[in-house]
Amino acid sequence: MPSETSVVLPDSLVSDLVNRIGSLTDALQKETTLLYERRDEIRDHMKNAPGALKLGTLPGHSFPVTVEPDLPIHAIDGAHVAKADRGAAYSLSCVVGLSPSGIISRQRACTAVMPHFMGLSSISGGLMTMQEIMMAVELAEGSPSALVLIDGSRLSAFISINQFYEAILKDGLDALREWRRQAAMGANEGPSATLAEFEARDWLTPFLTLPNIIGNLKLVTTKGLIKRYAPDLLHRFDDQAVANTVLELGEGTMIRFDHADQNGQKLPPLHITNGEQAAKGEGYPFSAQAAKAGELLHTKGLAQLAQLYARINPMHGVYKIEFNHGFLAQTLFGVSGKALLAKLIEWWGWNTAAVDIMEPYPAFVADRFVSEAVKVSELALRDILVRKSETDLLWNLGRPYRS
Repeated sequence: MPSETSVVLPDSLVSDLVNRIGSLTDALQKETTLLYERRDEIRDHMKNAPGALKLGTLPGHSFPVTVEPDLPIHAIDGAHVAKADRGAAYSLSCVVGLSPSGIISRQRACTAVMPHFMGLSSISGGLMTMQEIMMAVELAEGSPSALVLIDGSRLSAFISINQFYEAILKDGLDALREWRRQAAMGANEGPSATLAEFEARDWLTPFLTLPNIIGNLKLVTTKGLIKRYAPDLLHRFDDQAVANTVLELGEGTMIRFDHADQNGQKLPPLHITNGEQAAKGEGYPFSAQAAKAGELLHTKGLAQLAQLYARINPMHGVYKIEFNHGFLAQTLFGVSGKALLAKLIEWWGWNTAAVDIMEPYPAFVADRFVSEAVKVSELALRDILVRKSETDLLWNLGRPYRS
């Protein structure tokens, strides 16, 4: 066993790392200076963009917003955790919907014991996404005169569902068949019930195309803006860096989703697998409809996705808001088009006025609810497992792996 002195952090390691920090700082400063030097050039490109895509003043923008806007918006968020302990793997997920008055109007939950899938996280995340999609469609169809704010992009939800089917067909086909068998026998909870409800109708097409669903996106790691206006910097910066350098308070710019690579070449069609080879026909039952809806997302028309980059307040940087072009064509509360977008910008400004909350307040509340629910449930699960274990062996099997 090592002595006490042999495990003390050596001074040489710290000094070596600190010495390297100086050169790293210089390199980072050089990178940010390069972006700042290109600021006016990128702004000019944005100003010369066609139509609604060009850089300009946000409709309805004011700061601060002093009167609460009259715009009913439901907020949805979900959370999940997937763990592979020594004994068995499991998934916990839940979704909540907040009404415009700020109370929980809907909730869903799914718990599942799983085999040790290689794609455990994709399968658990897919179960959560199914619940989010179904809740969003229920609210959007049931309240056509209100907006539904989802966490993230409709495109990322589409990809999550495909990842679920890809992973479970590859690593858990027996589990998928068992869940469907249990659902046919009347199972009303767990993954069987969630999967059965999701596969009972085509939820994805309305989710992708309904005009009153709005996405609250994170800028980090996205590349749409820089791909359009500074493609030579594509591998050096992301949209967060570009947008926060270029946009001034009260300004916004928009891009259309085009599903192309950095060279403008079309990428393979969006799809959700229905299975191949031995699993052919056992994947997503509405894969053909999903492919058609996926095509609409990047085809000029009412369903094409648009993403607005907007600097709404001076505290929190640039927001990225996603909607399809049908949002600008619809009429809600007697207004449409630019006037409806102005009401949304005003609502966004009102709900992000707090210095310590960086997203619209209803979205923040929904996120806190589901995150805490999953965290508390996971702790309760571990505590109950330990208390119910009748032998040391069972107790040991319930402990997590070292991370």
